[in-house]
Amino acid sequence: MKRKNFRILLFYILAWSLAIGFYIFLRHEMGDHEFSDIIEKNKQTDISIAKTVIYQILVLGISAGTIFSVIDLYIAKYFRNVLSLGLFFILITLLNLSALSIIAYLAIFSINELLQIQLSLDDFTKGLHVFIIYGFFVSILVAFIREMDRKLGTGNLWKLMIGKFYKPRQLERIFMFIDLTSSTRIAEEIGNIKYSQLLQDCFKDLAVVADFSAEVYQYVGDEVVLNWNPAKGLKNNNAIHAFYAFQERLNNSANYYLEQYGVVPKFKASAHIGQVTVTEVGELKSEICYHGDILNTTSRIQSLCATFNSSLLISDRLKNRLEKDILLKHESLGPHLLKGKIEKVSIWKTALNHD
Repeated sequence: MKRKNFRILLFYILAWSLAIGFYIFLRHEMGDHEFSDIIEKNKQTDISIAKTVIYQILVLGISAGTIFSVIDLYIAKYFRNVLSLGLFFILITLLNLSALSIIAYLAIFSINELLQIQLSLDDFTKGLHVFIIYGFFVSILVAFIREMDRKLGTGNLWKLMIGKFYKPRQLERIFMFIDLTSSTRIAEEIGNIKYSQLLQDCFKDLAVVADFSAEVYQYVGDEVVLNWNPAKGLKNNNAIHAFYAFQERLNNSANYYLEQYGVVPKFKASAHIGQVTVTEVGELKSEICYHGDILNTTSRIQSLCATFNSSLLISDRLKNRLEKDILLKHESLGPHLLKGKIEKVSIWKTALNHD
């Protein structure tokens, strides 16, 4: 399983385990002892109610988390761009209700197996209706949190909630600017609508960089800015191999792009490492922003890709931090005075080693 999908699976398992635990606690505090009374009356083992509850939370949390993550990662992901918003909402609602019904059956089955008894859903008719309603609203809340996290970038929602971006903080990051080559010509040839659809498809293929611990900072027209925590970006040279994985994904989809748009998109990129300041800005529209010379420098380096006929240029500072890698080859282009800079920046041309 891909690392990104595994994180999403864990998120759903944790969210549903907490939700089910809270549901059991809430029912008990409200004086509804139907569950415990039935268990005490029918159980054939010496397992306590407390252990039974913990067992239920684990079994149902894992089951619900797995089912809802599959809905999110595979079913919803496919139909989100196929159906209208109304039909998509109806489909997801039906899927959620079906999932909750399956979970209810799993709850009874697991209890029967654990306590060696023969209970049916009829024994929990009242509680079943309440659980379905409760579960439905939980599924909406969890989906909302998941969508907010996706919009803000993985992990940033939690950081916003605890105020981590309220005051500016300085940290070290790796940045990569990826830009569509010959974008103006392509837009003129295929028209604005087709061009926007092309970018949509390209940025869908860009999702492969998540396997290399990349985070998307922002999309700017036909350009996307990625960033890494240095520990993750330098490990196995993830910050470099992410770009080539993206290139490979585009090449593997070449027939599709030719058929749909008459062109196979090519991208150029630059990468640099340095200190930046991160903070939350904006009153009418809040956004997490990075400030620092590293962003300007990375952008200026990218502008030299055409000059040196290279798809990827990196700074000397980043190159010196990379791990030894037989899959990569580097060629020094020497120091260059970039626009807006006082001191020259040494640049390296990087490519895959096909020898």
